[in-house]
Order: sequence, then structure tokens, then C-alpha cells
Amino acid sequence: MQYSSESKTKADKVSFICNMYIVSTLLEPLLLFVIFERETSGVGGNISRIFQIIVVLYLILEFIKGKKIKFNNIDTAGKVYLNYWLYITLALFAGLYGFATGAYDLPITYDKYVEISLFSAFVNNHYIRPLFEYFVNIYYFVYYVMIFQYFIYKEDVIKYYFKMFKKIFTLSFLLGILDMGILYFFDVDLIPRHIADGVNVGLRFHGLAGEPRDAFVYLFFGLAILYLDSFFNKEKINNYWIVAIILAALLTQSASGLVGILIFIALYTVYNVISLNIFLKFYKFIILLIVSIGGIFLMIDNSDRIVIYLDGIMNLWHFLSMNAILPYGMLEQKDNIYPIYDMYLKIDNLDLISIFVGNGFGTASIINNIYSPGEYILSNPHSQLVRIIYEGGLIGFLLYVLTFTYPIKFYSKHIPYENKNEFIILILLLLSCTLAHRSSANFIFLGLFISVFNNIKLRRFKK
Repeated sequence: MQYSSESKTKADKVSFICNMYIVSTLLEPLLLFVIFERETSGVGGNISRIFQIIVVLYLILEFIKGKKIKFNNIDTAGKVYLNYWLYITLALFAGLYGFATGAYDLPITYDKYVEISLFSAFVNNHYIRPLFEYFVNIYYFVYYVMIFQYFIYKEDVIKYYFKMFKKIFTLSFLLGILDMGILYFFDVDLIPRHIADGVNVGLRFHGLAGEPRDAFVYLFFGLAILYLDSFFNKEKINNYWIVAIILAALLTQSASGLVGILIFIALYTVYNVISLNIFLKFYKFIILLIVSIGGIFLMIDNSDRIVIYLDGIMNLWHFLSMNAILPYGMLEQKDNIYPIYDMYLKIDNLDLISIFVGNGFGTASIINNIYSPGEYILSNPHSQLVRIIYEGGLIGFLLYVLTFTYPIKFYSKHIPYENKNEFIILILLLLSCTLAHRSSANFIFLGLFISVFNNIKLRRFKK
């Protein structure tokens, strides 16, 4: 088994390139550090991308020099990676179907009246952007899951990763509370959503994560990693963190977060029914269900924004059927709404291939442009659930869910039931949050989880 040259350094030393990889994954979910907009670069300009470029160039040079780049415990990779590659393969077939049926037909995919760089215009035109979407989906998995095993598999490096994450997560949390306090008492907003645009988000928790909906995902990403850290170090997670994270999540007033909780209730219910856990541990299921529903009511009761969204939903179908401008509460969610409406029309027309297989990566943006004539901009839904179902169909959605749940079940076969169940709850919760609002957090957690359990497996094997 081959490992990176960095892994041969002393245990108490983490190499430069390994540090670059660690920093790139730690900063990726923190959208405050977006330093240039998509109109300039063609993609989101998080500072983490600079570190990612360094890492990718290093790996390319290693490959050119003839060094074999293999991942730790590659014998299990085929099992835990299979569902995602099936998802990508399905999307390729869906793309061919979408191309044949005109799902990619659109003159341009950027607004000619908006200032945009030549490179961004090239990347986002309707011929290149769908291909780029396939690249992005492959890149996310390779970089955040597979390459994770190349750099971070030794016990000391894993502990170092946890240590760095806890420092950054704690800093983001404390600054988020401080930001809200200063805004409330002195009407001064300290932290914008992005460095690049300086836009403030009002009296809502967001820390360093960007917008409040990004912070909602980041908080539960943090909860999952804190639990994994406590398990790895054979400790109990601090209950104060659990309470603080839940309270901060409520303070985001995120409608996407509310949707994420609803998705979690659905996924966890289905999981328990399939595995028969609902009968074996019925009382725990009911407690979790009550807590989730209670959180939903608290979010609705304390957020005027969510009430506006709910009011908009009441008459939404009428506006869609009349091809009219959406009501105020729904207008900023139109990129999530139009693909759902178009999928309804496909169901009505019995377009079974689109329903089960989808239309291919990139088509959700195109359908949004079709329903918003004259805009012609990159209009991907914020909701990953909407994108997956529209572009990959119901089968693609199933494969995507299995991508994150199967490795948890595979690696947790030999740990106590309570820990296994808690890992399942956490991955379903994090996955639900990222389905409601797209993020790389679920990929990063999966990479770290596999790395941790590979390390545990290696230590047991050596014994």
C-alpha cells in the first residue's frame, strides 16, 4: 500500500501540502471568505479555492513524476464510493436524454446587461456550463472525499484536523453571537455575508459562514464533526455545544433550514421504517420527532421572513398556472420553484424518463431561464434537493442519499448500536440541511468520517 510522501514525516509534524489541504477544507464552508464574485471568475471565489489549486497542482506534479497516488484502505473504496459513481453515470445518460429532448436549448446563460468577465461568460454559456457542472460534481467527490484519504489518515493528523476545526468553529460561533449583540445594542453590523460584496444580513445569526442559510448548514456540520471527534477520542460530546448549536440555528431564521428539518423528518422516518428501528426504538423516534417539530414551530413563530414565505405559498400555484410574476415572498425563491413546477408538468405528461432519470446536470438553470425570459443568467437552485430530482430524477436522488448513508452503515457495523444510530441521525440531519441548501459540508464530513474509521480499522488490524 502506497501513501503520500508527507505521511512519512514525523507524527508531530504536518507537512506544508497537508496543511494546505486541511485549510482548503476548513475554509470551504465559510462563505465570508468569498473574495471575488462569479461574474469575475465564473465560479464562486472563496479563498479556499486558492489552497485547492495548490493541492491539485501538487498532485499533478506527483503524478507527472511517476509517483503512484493511491488512497488508504483502497480495498474498501469500491464499496463506499460505488453509489456516487452510479449517480454520475446515471446523470450522463440523463444528459444525453436531455440533449435529445431539448432540455439544454437556450440562446445564452448570462445577462448581457450585467457586467461580466469574458472568462465567466465563456464558462457560463449554455454549451460549456452543463459540461462544467459534470466536472464540479465529480470534483466535489474526488477532492473532499477521496483525496481526504490521501492526506489525512494517520492518527496524529486526524487529531490535528479536529483541533483546527474546533478552533475555527468556536471562533465563528463566538463572532456570530458578538455580531448579533453589537447589531442589537449599537445598530452596527460587524460581519457581512461575503468580503467581496460587503452585504449585511440583519439581526440573524451567521458567523463566518456567509448568509444565515449557510450558517444553518455549518452549525449542524459542526455538530457532526464534534460528535465524530468525541467518538474518535473516546469521550462524550459536550451537551452545552448541542444546546448552543440548536439555539444558534433558530437564530438564523432560515427558511432553508426549516425545509432541511422537514427533509430530515421524512428521511429519518423512511430509514426507521425500512430498518424496522421505528418498532424497536419507538420512544426515541417519537422524542426526536417532537423536538424537530418543536424547532419548526419556534422558527415559524419567531421569524417574519418565514411567515412571508408561508403566505406566498398559499397562492403560489395560481400564479404559476397563470404564468404571472410570483408573489413577493416567493420571488427570491423562484430558482427553487420553477424546476419543481416544470417537473409537475412532466409528471402530468407522463414523461417517466425525466421523472425517474432526470434531464442532466445544468438543466435546472436552463429551465429557470426559460421561465424568467430576458434574464439569461446562471440560475441554479439553491436547493440541492430540487437540483438532484430535476437533473438526476428519483433514481438519482436515491443514489445520492445512499452515497452518504451507506458508508456510515458500512463502517459502523462493529460499533455499539447507540453510536451507530447517532451517526445515522447526524448524517441524515447534515444531508437534509445540504439538500435544502447546497453545500460541500456533507462531502467534507463523509471524507473525514471514512478517514477516521479507516484509521480505527488499521489500528485494530495492527493489534
